[in-house]
Amino acid sequence: MQPLSLSQKLLYGSGHFGISLLAYFIVQWLQDFYFPASEGRPALVAYSLVILALSIGRFTDAVNDPLIGYWSDRITTRWGRRKPFMLVALLPLVLTFVLLWHPPAQTLAQTNFWWLVAVLAVYLFAFTAYVAPYLALLSELTATSKERTNLATLQGFFNLSGIVVGGAAAELLLSNYGYQGTAWMVAAIAFVSLALPIIGPSERVKRADAHPQPPPFRSIRMILQNRPFLCYIASKVVFLGGMMTLIAALPYLVEHRLGLPSSKAGIMTAVAVLCGMAAMPVVTALVRRRGLKFAYISSILWFAVTLPLLATFGVWHDPVIDLWYARGVTALCGLALGGLFALPYAILSNITDYDRSRTGISRQGIFFGVQGLIMKAAYAGGPALALFIIFFGTGTTTEPSALGLILIGPITAIAVLIGALIFRAYPEAEVEAAVRESHAQAASEG
Repeated sequence: MQPLSLSQKLLYGSGHFGISLLAYFIVQWLQDFYFPASEGRPALVAYSLVILALSIGRFTDAVNDPLIGYWSDRITTRWGRRKPFMLVALLPLVLTFVLLWHPPAQTLAQTNFWWLVAVLAVYLFAFTAYVAPYLALLSELTATSKERTNLATLQGFFNLSGIVVGGAAAELLLSNYGYQGTAWMVAAIAFVSLALPIIGPSERVKRADAHPQPPPFRSIRMILQNRPFLCYIASKVVFLGGMMTLIAALPYLVEHRLGLPSSKAGIMTAVAVLCGMAAMPVVTALVRRRGLKFAYISSILWFAVTLPLLATFGVWHDPVIDLWYARGVTALCGLALGGLFALPYAILSNITDYDRSRTGISRQGIFFGVQGLIMKAAYAGGPALALFIIFFGTGTTTEPSALGLILIGPITAIAVLIGALIFRAYPEAEVEAAVRESHAQAASEG
């Protein structure tokens, strides 16, 4: 298997920019569009129904992940197993994204609720139909841990770039073009980004594996009995959950510990993300010297060590010093995001080789699908944990607890530290041996 050229790596990795950009706008702005926090625009759907519609979408989306991954493992076409899914999903994905911002009524109406439920369900299905095969493709484009780390780091860079660009451009675009004009522009940019991997490097595996594939639910059970996968997914859940807790807690810390508008938290999130991007070369160098396991545990430990510093927001009692100190703490926490966004895809790709060496079945798609299913819980659990700690014992949801604001960092750090301890059981030597065996087998067949 010939290594990918730089242009091929860029074509594949750039797809994550569009994925991240679309996801950012949905998470950050969709609820506000249908039920504005300010009084400048009319509500389109009652708040309780917005939450219900989003909950229905998240539930159906979680079910989609392993099923689409399973289907993409089994398909056989002349174009490969993954790209047909990506190609078919691309246009519905960007069109339904635009339609989400074009409800049938511009005032509070029941039809808007049903519109949100239906269009969001199609959007999320198309999103998963593109993303799950796209991620699984990483395993088939690379043969060694070094190649996978380099390509996954490039993916992570584009992933974080989508968040930064989305955050920086959102308010400017929304203020000048409104939600609907912005939706068209975001969709156009995402379309180009998502099309690039489709025209990028060809799949190395064109056909489904000759070994019989177990039914989907049995495959999921087998995956959940895979020791390297369990070590990996448990550690990633707490690592990612910690990141989501940090993001959810920042607005409250900024407002109640620094005395600033909560909107300033967006700048701190951008600082954390930019520091994560800056740390990626260090992370890849650490992988080359000490391996994936050491680099990943180091990233988790760094996050665990820096999170307790959130408790020191506002200690200087000087607005200017406190603001710059908080930005510095956020930057230190953000350095860990380089490992979180650069390494997991490479680790999971290696685990799929390990699984194939033990079972004879090539099923990268369902592995990434099961990961997606479990990660949905982390995305929801992080903010829920943050709110529970911040408002614990207050009996309200408007005035946070002073003690909760102090404890949010240390408590999250303990959870993240547990993730590092779990990943210590990851059998890296066995997994790397399976990767080398898979590479040797592919070379002999090629």
